[in-house]
Amino acid sequence: MLKTNPKYVLKNYMLQEAIDAAYQKDFSLMNDLFKIAHNPYAEHPEYARWAEATPGAFKNNKLSCSS
Repeated sequence: MLKTNPKYVLKNYMLQEAIDAAYQKDFSLMNDLFKIAHNPYAEHPEYARWAEATPGAFKNNKLSCSS
């Protein structure tokens, strides 16, 4: 099961958080998400929060790719 289901899946709220930090010249979150995306099947204990369910505040958000 671990070989076919990644532990980490990048979600829109994660990417938006990284974008917001980058606007403030903080690229650490972008680098962290890149590490996770590079190997989403591995254990990354330091990034455990990204393996959790989507926080309630971000559930059911709808985004448009038409812009």
